Amino acid sequence: MHIRRLLLFTGFIIFLSVQQVISEPLCRLDFEGNQQLQTSLLRAELNRFGDSLKTLAPAFFAEHLHDFYKNYGFLEAKIEASRSKNSLKFTITEGPALVIDQVDIVSCDPTCMRDEVQKRAREVLSDCSTKTPFEFTCIEKGCRQLEAIFARDGFSDVRVKNWHLRPHALFATHDSFKKCVLELDLYLGVQRFVSSVRAESPSGELFKNAFLGSPWERVPVPFDLYMIREQRLWLLRFFGGDGGDGGDGGNGGDGGGVELSPSWTFVNNRADIVWTCVVSARQSVVKAVAKDENFLKEVEEKRGKRCNELFVRGGLQVGGRGYAMQLFPFVSGSFCSRAASTKASLDVLLSESFCSGSAQYQFTVHDDWLNGLSVEGTSWNPCGYGASAWCGKSRLSKSGFYGRTAWNGSVSGRWRACFGGGFELVSPPHLLPRLVFSPSLSYRSERPGEMGASAWAVEGVLAGIVPLSSFQNRRTTPALLKAGLQGEYGRLLGEHLYGEVRGRLGIIGGGVCAEVHPFDRLFMRRGALLSGLQNSFGEQIGSFGFCPYTGSCGGTGLFQGLAQLSTPLSRSMELACFVEGGRLWRSGLEGQCDEKTAVVGIGLHIKTPVGKLCADIGWDLCSPAHPRDAFFWFFGWDARFS
Repeated sequence: MHIRRLLLFTGFIIFLSVQQVISEPLCRLDFEGNQQLQTSLLRAELNRFGDSLKTLAPAFFAEHLHDFYKNYGFLEAKIEASRSKNSLKFTITEGPALVIDQVDIVSCDPTCMRDEVQKRAREVLSDCSTKTPFEFTCIEKGCRQLEAIFARDGFSDVRVKNWHLRPHALFATHDSFKKCVLELDLYLGVQRFVSSVRAESPSGELFKNAFLGSPWERVPVPFDLYMIREQRLWLLRFFGGDGGDGGDGGNGGDGGGVELSPSWTFVNNRADIVWTCVVSARQSVVKAVAKDENFLKEVEEKRGKRCNELFVRGGLQVGGRGYAMQLFPFVSGSFCSRAASTKASLDVLLSESFCSGSAQYQFTVHDDWLNGLSVEGTSWNPCGYGASAWCGKSRLSKSGFYGRTAWNGSVSGRWRACFGGGFELVSPPHLLPRLVFSPSLSYRSERPGEMGASAWAVEGVLAGIVPLSSFQNRRTTPALLKAGLQGEYGRLLGEHLYGEVRGRLGIIGGGVCAEVHPFDRLFMRRGALLSGLQNSFGEQIGSFGFCPYTGSCGGTGLFQGLAQLSTPLSRSMELACFVEGGRLWRSGLEGQCDEKTAVVGIGLHIKTPVGKLCADIGWDLCSPAHPRDAFFWFFGWDARFS
């Protein structure tokens, strides 16, 4: 009975809707005589009035189209409109269209800059002179761009006082166009420069290397207010801050252990910029994550299974099908302590089967090169241990019977990349070479206003064996190359919508997967890009349900990407949804197929003083055999765009 009533009610509603559409058809728009502007453009402009097309007088729409044509340079356009039943007909006489033939500077203060201003103006406003028909808004946009260019050159008072179009004296009016000259009246004002930039403590102690390698290291440079924001981000990276929200200019801000406050004074149009830096004596960040017993591992091992030389050489292929390593089943965490003024850091990672620690100190030699001293130690049970140390551009590593030399470097600026290389000498020659591969982003960036923010890390290492035996053995010895690229890009897509894209690509060449040490292979983990691009053995991802010992054995090729949209719920909380996909290729391992993942999920992100705290849950579309194993969770800090 209820179903019959519902069907009758639905049919009645559909009948009324169809009757209304038949009795009140849409207003049809007909155009005649338009040649330069397309009919679809005119129809889209008038359809904005909706139902008013049926009630308002045709003369109203004719006047609106006349103003619309004037915006495109048709100053002599004539439009007539008439109505017949449910249609509006427009008869259009477009007349000649304005075409900007050249751009002239009729007035410039100071006059000595007229030629330079003329050159810049013609470059910026080239779109208006070549676009037919053009929009008057294009001229306004070009004037704002011209002002921004000279503001970055130190003319902070620049403004376009006036502009107008003058008919071209050498060309008569054509039937379809009328050439004209765009004349600009520009005021530049006084050009200001930066004479000195320095960072100091409240007591007057200078931080000598604060701006080493920066664009403001060698003065004078043109002064503009935008550089104050750039200098603040530079100092945050120098003191180890996170580049978080702090505002512009003189608002100062907290950079995670350091407070920055700029001030500047002008003497003869020369600016002296002073940054007052209040640095905490020590900044400590503690990160720890609890993982359930069924934590999904990148590499697993059955308890009680002993590692031997065959396993090291052949990997999981020799160990047999189902062989796995069980790392981090309970708790892992890291502790980092950084003295902001000395660039010293200490990082420790502890878990059941893997322990690592590193201490680093950066210093300057002859005020030219930023060098560093680092000591690292790693231990994994039961496979072995390793230790390394490097100083300056050289690096020396010793583990077992082989040594390694490597070099490292970085490029600073708006785009930063890290590069590394190395070569190994192994004795005895039957030991497999270890590959060094740990790309990381060495700085943090803040969420932009109307600009996009991006970060990249690139590192590749070449390793090979040079045996001390015959020439024949030397030719057959494998040389392995491991290279990778990681990057991300974030941008505001709307007033309350932010998008991020992350990706990583890795490849190992020169040998099959079975010849690569398991700890050197590439691993793909579900949701691995949620926590940013920092590589970590203790990936902060758990799973629901029971996960059997079917851990990944790694591969020689990897591609993984993540797209994420987030919108704020409050000042310190936002809701995010993400999609992630990837594939892992392997060769030379019997019975092992390529891996792939496709993940969708949502999360809640909360801003904290030590970064963005994320709680995400996802569903893997390429799920395991049991449906409950397809769910996974992530709880931890996101180091990027926090």
